[in-house]
Amino acid sequence: MTLRPDQEEVAKRLIELLRTHPVGALQAPTGWGKSYVAAWVIRQLGGKWIWTGSLLSALAQNSKVLSEFGVKFLFTAGREKNVRKGLSLRGFHHQSMQ
Repeated sequence: MTLRPDQEEVAKRLIELLRTHPVGALQAPTGWGKSYVAAWVIRQLGGKWIWTGSLLSALAQNSKVLSEFGVKFLFTAGREKNVRKGLSLRGFHHQSMQ
C-alpha cells in the first residue's frame, strides 16, 4: 500500500514532528485519507501509540486501515444509561470491527 504524493509529504512532516514532540494532530477534509496516513506514520515509527476519536463509527472504519498496516488496536466506547429513541452505536460490536 502506498501513499499519494500529497499524503506522503504530510506523512514525512508528521514523522519529523513526532520525533521531537510527544503529540501530533492531523486535520484534513473528509475522504482525504487521514486515517490511512496516520496508520502509515504509526507503522513507520513503531512503538506504542494511542489513537483517539469521538465517533465509534469512525474508529470502526479506522480498524480496517490499522489492520492493513499490522497495527494492533483496541476501541472502547461508553453507552448512555437512558437510551433515547434513535440513539444507537450504529450496530457496531466487537465482531464488526475485525
